Amino acid sequence: MTTHTIIATLGETRETPDGHSVPISADFWRPVVQMFLSRADRFRIDCWNDEDDALAAAAVLGAAERPDMSGGMTVFEGRVSAEATRSIISRGLDGDGTPRWFSLFLYLGEEQMFSSEHYGTRLTASGVEDEDLTLLRALLPASAGVAIDEDE
Repeated sequence: MTTHTIIATLGETRETPDGHSVPISADFWRPVVQMFLSRADRFRIDCWNDEDDALAAAAVLGAAERPDMSGGMTVFEGRVSAEATRSIISRGLDGDGTPRWFSLFLYLGEEQMFSSEHYGTRLTASGVEDEDLTLLRALLPASAGVAIDEDE
C-alpha cells in the first residue's frame, strides 16, 4: 500500500487584529483534524503566553502544562481519548471560526503524523493513504498549495 506525506499551505489568508495570518475560512479544519485524531494516540498544543482565550481552551483538555524554554509559549500535551477528541474539535476554532491555537500536533507512538501550524495556515500529514489523499484534497481550500511525496 502506497502512503504519502503532504504539506499544505493556504494561499489566501487574512490578518487578525493581533497581526496573525489566519485562514480566510477554516471550514476545512474540523473535518481534517477529526480524520487524524481518530488515528492518533496523543496530542500537543502550543499557545502563545499572551493569548488567554487559547490558553484557557487548551487547559480544559486536562493536559499537562509546561512552559516552552524558547520563550513565549505554553505547551499542552495529553492522550487522545473520546473526551479529548470532542474538546479539540469543539474548542479548536474561536468564535470567528479561526483556529484558536498556534499549533496542534498529533502523534501515533513516537511519530508525528499530523500538524496544524501557524493558526491552521500550514498543515502536514504523513502516512496518508490514497483514499485519504483524495478526501484531503476535497476538504482543503482550492487556493491551498499542496506538496505530495510518496513515502518509502
